[in-house]
Amino acid sequence: MKTVRNYLLISVFLLAAAFNCYADTPLTRVMPLKVGEVDKHTAVLLPTDSETQTHVIQKAGIYSIYFRNAVIFHGGEKYRIERDGFESANVKQMKPGVVVMELIHSGDYEITGGSYDSKRGGYIFYTKKVDKPQKPAEKSILEIEAEREIRQYREKLAGRKAGSRIRRVVIDPGHGGFDPGAVGKGGLKEKDVVLDIAKRVNRIINDETTIQSFLTRRDDYYIPLSSRTVIANKYRADLFVSIHANASENRSARGFEVYYCSEKASSKEASEVARRENISFEEESYSRAESGMVNIEEIVFKAGRGKLWEDSRYTCDRMISLFPSDVGVKVRGSQSANFFVLRKAKMPSVLVEVAFISNYEEEEFLGKEKSREKMAREIAKILKNLSLD
Repeated sequence: MKTVRNYLLISVFLLAAAFNCYADTPLTRVMPLKVGEVDKHTAVLLPTDSETQTHVIQKAGIYSIYFRNAVIFHGGEKYRIERDGFESANVKQMKPGVVVMELIHSGDYEITGGSYDSKRGGYIFYTKKVDKPQKPAEKSILEIEAEREIRQYREKLAGRKAGSRIRRVVIDPGHGGFDPGAVGKGGLKEKDVVLDIAKRVNRIINDETTIQSFLTRRDDYYIPLSSRTVIANKYRADLFVSIHANASENRSARGFEVYYCSEKASSKEASEVARRENISFEEESYSRAESGMVNIEEIVFKAGRGKLWEDSRYTCDRMISLFPSDVGVKVRGSQSANFFVLRKAKMPSVLVEVAFISNYEEEEFLGKEKSREKMAREIAKILKNLSLD
């Protein structure tokens, strides 16, 4: 029995050491979840041996908190709680160095807390009862005005040809800073590859075409996903292009792909790509609207989003058709999925996966300066051709 216990301890420490190779700082160890009472109210405590960087995503009935530089010290587990609005909890290792805890809760409650409690040695969470929305009242003047603007907006979009009048484009190098993106077997980081390609595309477009090009980031720092489309909206771009390098557990997977945003993924593989890209500690904002307030701009945008996404699909198909076969990367085609980085763009927007960094040959291709220059030139040429459609 002692030998087995020693073997398990050694295995756990080896696991922690393996995860350490993915982080620049010591990993925070995550212990088994605890449920108890604090001031006569149910509390959930996720014990950790230190404080670390966190990011919260809230959706209907699910409160997710991501822990960076963290490793599960006890193995992923599911917990049944069923007290004070808490229903259950899942704690899992999302990827090396990232642990996520999902708290499933009743719609009558919202999760509060989530800060590190040094006295109790972990992150503590509570529930708070929320009032159910009342029966919708008659339409306000603002809502009637919003509907009028929606009709005008749809009419305006209906008369515009997809891909036409591209005079201003925003190029977005994915990931950055503490978020390296995918990492190849040889150590090549997605954030470095796509930044270099994006800067080259930006330079070529501004120097050699009549299109204006802007970058969301120019160096190795992190920008939240939602802020990237804010930048594109600020520049009043005609097209938003987010550049990434793909990855797959299947090391033989390879090729150039272009994605557009849709509520439902076009394939299981597309859904997995979106899941991986959406993990970058960012999400959509699910903030509650103040009672009686109507966000006309948001309503109008959502009404026209279908047209924008259809234009994005057209752009994807055109980019794939224009991508040459002699670049050194085969063409896989266009697909769609729910990408946070594309959702709030107020112009056609696409996500380009230049190649698979998880594929040894394509990692080697992306590691060469001349290959990145060639890829950048082809993307710039495609954008120039799109502006002439």
